[in-house]
Amino acid sequence: MKKICILPVLLLFVLTVQAQTVIKGDVNNDKQVGQLDVKETSNAILGKPSANYNAANADVNGDEKVNAADIVSILNIIIANNDNYHYKRIVLTKKDGGVETFDFADKPVVTYIGNDLVVTTSKTRVQTPVFLLKELTFDDGWMD
Repeated sequence: MKKICILPVLLLFVLTVQAQTVIKGDVNNDKQVGQLDVKETSNAILGKPSANYNAANADVNGDEKVNAADIVSILNIIIANNDNYHYKRIVLTKKDGGVETFDFADKPVVTYIGNDLVVTTSKTRVQTPVFLLKELTFDDGWMD
């Protein structure tokens, strides 16, 4: 009777399971959810995904579609975990050059209504059609 050493098989199994860990919102596979994941998801929706794009992680809400609702979910993951990133504000830049900023101290909440991105804070509420947005970024507070 042959003896099989189970330790290497068990170790391989554990490593495989760990390698397949899903971090919802980590669209670019860098093991964190941040600003680049928002950009990567936006590019994928526009038909320009990069080689790093992970569609399974982009479908944050689990509806088997990647769309603006997932971008909103990623934004809210970033906001909820801001202690890890230390961003000072969200910056919405519009195609016409207009800029709206929302301080994290004012507790921003991002939602999606119809075709509009809505940012609500303790001080304000801004609703902007997505097609008018150039970009959404996070500012760490330092000025160039």
